[in-house]
Amino acid sequence: MKFLMSPGRSVGGGGNQYINILCNALGSYGVSIHDWKPYIPFQCGAGFHLHWPEIFPIKIFHQRQKYIEPLIQYNLWKTIDDVKKHNHKLIWTVHNLQPHNAAFAEDAHWHKFIDRFSDAVDSYILLTPAARDDVLRAYPRLKDKNWGVAHHPHYRDVLAPSSANDCRLQHGIAKETIVVGMLGSMNAAKGVIDIIDSFVSARLPDCILFLAGKADEASMLAIETARASGADIRGVFRHLSDQEISDFYQMLDMTIFPSTSHLNSGTVLHSLSCNVPVRLRRTPTNVYLASQIGASWLSFIEDKIIDESLISDVLRRRANKSLICNLSAFDPAVVAKQHIDIYFPEGLPK
Repeated sequence: MKFLMSPGRSVGGGGNQYINILCNALGSYGVSIHDWKPYIPFQCGAGFHLHWPEIFPIKIFHQRQKYIEPLIQYNLWKTIDDVKKHNHKLIWTVHNLQPHNAAFAEDAHWHKFIDRFSDAVDSYILLTPAARDDVLRAYPRLKDKNWGVAHHPHYRDVLAPSSANDCRLQHGIAKETIVVGMLGSMNAAKGVIDIIDSFVSARLPDCILFLAGKADEASMLAIETARASGADIRGVFRHLSDQEISDFYQMLDMTIFPSTSHLNSGTVLHSLSCNVPVRLRRTPTNVYLASQIGASWLSFIEDKIIDESLISDVLRRRANKSLICNLSAFDPAVVAKQHIDIYFPEGLPK
C-alpha cells in the first residue's frame, strides 16, 4: 500500500534517521512509504503524512529557492487535493510549536500558510499526549480535528557499535573530568548559545563542555568568544558520522538540551538510546517522558541551565553507570502500530 510522506525514507543512506526508522517499521504492516517530491506534480497515495510543513513556505526567504517556492506550494496543495478527492487523509505530526527561524514565525506568509494547512489536516499526531494543550495554543485551528499519540522511536537498532577509540584520550580529557554537552546540529533554537553562556557563568571546577555537530554562524561566534574568555569548550564542528556519534556519547556524562520550542527532539532520544541522561526544561512533554523512562534519566533545569546541581546529578549517575534506560515504550514496532491506528482507525484496508 503506497503512502506519501514528507520527508520520506532516504534511499542509499543518510537523511533523517527518525524518518528512516519509522518508514522501515511501517513496512511490516504492508505500508510502503513514498517520499513526496516537492518538484514533481500529480502524486497520490492512500494518505499523505507531513512532518515539518514549515520547510515549504520558508523557501520564499531563500536567495535562490524563492523563485521555485510558488511551484512547490502548487504541488503541495495539488497533492493534498488529490489525496482528499480519493477520500484519503492528510496527517500532520506536530514536532514544533513554531518555525525555528524566529523572524519567519512572525511573518504573515507563514501564518497564512499554516492556517490553510491546519484547516486541511484530517488528523494530527503528537509525540506525547502532554503536548496537546501547547499545540492547540500554537495552532488553534486543530481544536476539532482527530488526533492521536505516536512516540518518537528510539535509535538503538541503528546505532553504530562503540569503537575501541578512547575519545577522552583523543581530546585530552581526563577520566575523572565531568563532560557535558550536546551532539547534533547546533543552532539558537536548540539553545546552544544559552548552554555556552550558562557554562561560562557557572565556572564549574573540572568540568568541560563538549559540542559536536554542524554549527551555525551565531553558535560558532559564541563558542569562539567563550573560549577567548577562558572557557574550556572542546568539540568537532562539522557533520558527524554514525561512528563518531556513538563514540562521542560514550564520552558524555550528560546531554544538555534547554530548548523551549521543541516538543520532542531526536537529540534527547538519541542520548537516551545511548544511556546518557539528559538535562532539560520541565515542560509537560518532558515530565511525560520521565514518567515513561524513569525520572533518574532526566535532570530538570530549575534555575540556571548549568550550575552546581549538575555536578551532583552526574556523580549520582556515575555511581550507576551500568544502568540501561528502559525505552520499551519507544520501540519502533510500538511506534509503527501507533501510526497505523491513526492512519486507519477502522483497520487496515483489505
